[in-house]
Amino acid sequence: MPCAGSPGGASEAILECPVRNWCVCEWAFSGYIAKAGGCDAIKNINCNATNALAVAHYEDKGPEAADALACLETRCGLDAKTADEAYKEFDKKEPWDEVLS
Repeated sequence: MPCAGSPGGASEAILECPVRNWCVCEWAFSGYIAKAGGCDAIKNINCNATNALAVAHYEDKGPEAADALACLETRCGLDAKTADEAYKEFDKKEPWDEVLS
């Protein structure tokens, strides 16, 4: 992909940089698992950047999202209990806590 801050004019060469982190929505991740060849074929998952709400959504969808749920549970140690605890902690915070922390 074009490097951040690289020149982009038509007469200028655009520098290409490798993608290091790629953020995808929960449903794109669910579909990607099959295309990648399964959860084990995915090199890296940034578990700290995984939204706990995705775990809850995958659980609600049942078999349709079973592979995505199992992948996050296995690779990141996430489950419904982890998601519930994250929500409880979030609900205790004031809106300005994230800015000040």
